[in-house]
Amino acid sequence: MVSVDYAGPVFIKAGSKRRPIYQKAYIAIFVCLQTKSCHIEVVSDLPAEAFVAALRRFVARRGKLRQIWSDNATCFTRANKDLKDFYDCLKEAETQATIANFCSTQGIQWNFSLPTGPHHGSVWENGVKACKYHLKRIVGETKLNFEELTTCLCQIEEL
Repeated sequence: MVSVDYAGPVFIKAGSKRRPIYQKAYIAIFVCLQTKSCHIEVVSDLPAEAFVAALRRFVARRGKLRQIWSDNATCFTRANKDLKDFYDCLKEAETQATIANFCSTQGIQWNFSLPTGPHHGSVWENGVKACKYHLKRIVGETKLNFEELTTCLCQIEEL
């Protein structure tokens, strides 16, 4: 079981060194609900497609999931709907029965916390708080490029 939440926005420096362009990015924090270990991913934007890409990177590195817990953010509810639509599409296609069988054995159940109960998300909110605390202490007000931010977040993940 994993919980997920966003931290951010953070600004990433892009372009030349003399006239950098600052782009908004977000940090997706996946917290294991059994061991309380964190996995941190940089997400380029808030749409569901960007989150699904981060989720795929997480699964590729950490292994398959059974359950995901999150708050009721629109990007999470949209990603849940997209994954269900994709699974339904695979179930309908007879030529892709083996793929549907594989996906059904690795199905992900998505649970949302109650909208009126913010105390239900204390585990993943603590992960967000710890990530922001360490990021602020390491980076401060400095704007990092994508590689520097990814490296810094991997080092925070190690703590």
